[in-house]
Amino acid sequence: MSAPAQRSRATAMLRRSVQRLRAPYMVLAPSLIATLAITWYVSASSHARDKDRFDAAVNAAHHAIERRLDTHIAVLRATSGLFGASDSVT
Repeated sequence: MSAPAQRSRATAMLRRSVQRLRAPYMVLAPSLIATLAITWYVSASSHARDKDRFDAAVNAAHHAIERRLDTHIAVLRATSGLFGASDSVT
């Protein structure tokens, strides 16, 4: 077989090989893109849900502390009123 014929045969084999590999890559690329998009969406929604839960827990703790401080302030004011109204407190 001559050199040009061998090159021609090698080129034809290479083309067939590339054509055979093209189909799997054409399926792989959109699949990877879809996987990345879905992963990003799930991650973003999970992060948002976690942030909402954290914010709700912070707000609940803040309001509980606020109520407790208000109770302590009310007790201190009542005690101050008691001392202010009496000449002698025992």
